[in-house]
Amino acid sequence: MVNLVRPLARPAWNRSGRGEGSTAAEASGLGFELLLAQLEAFESRMNERMESLSEKIHSLKDQLKEVENKQSAKLERVSKSLSTLDGKFNELKKTSANDHRSIRYCITELASRMGHLTGEELSKHLEQFKAELAVPSVYTVKYKTSSAFRVSRAKSSKPSYGGNWIVFQHRFDGSLNFNRSWSDYANGFGDLRGEHWLGLDKLHRILSSERHELLLEREFSSDISTASH
Repeated sequence: MVNLVRPLARPAWNRSGRGEGSTAAEASGLGFELLLAQLEAFESRMNERMESLSEKIHSLKDQLKEVENKQSAKLERVSKSLSTLDGKFNELKKTSANDHRSIRYCITELASRMGHLTGEELSKHLEQFKAELAVPSVYTVKYKTSSAFRVSRAKSSKPSYGGNWIVFQHRFDGSLNFNRSWSDYANGFGDLRGEHWLGLDKLHRILSSERHELLLEREFSSDISTASH
């Protein structure tokens, strides 16, 4: 018979003096804490990105609203311009119709008289009708927010300049005294169908509405000179 003795097996100890079971549990807890920290960091980054994205969205909305407002303003201006052009076109149609009626009337009257006129009488009446055609037509006009007022429109003595000119000064026979006060020149004076000065106030309202062309006509000894600007 042999009797043997040996030490009982003891659990292995780590450097800290703890058992292997305790070490595994600690490692598992540390891994969970690291994972939790990573999740929190990821969540923080996502929140920052979401906040940045939200700011960009708000900025784009503001820019879009600004563009819409600008486009709306442009459309409104275009609409007003079209309305103004439509009004001017209608006014031009009326002016052309009136001019056409006047010319037809003069031609008809002239034709009815020519049949029984001598050469001298015919020449005299031709000069008379020529003078009648040169008489301006009177119209009522209104510019933007200003009150309406009357102006005379006439054709140029030279066909190349056409018609529909607003007459702001007309002097031809010396029947009207132009030696006037500043108030008269500001408000205007004379007869729109004869010698007259339209008035600086009305002229300012006309020129302020849009760009205009200036035509000056001078007659001396039946010789007519013109200058346009």
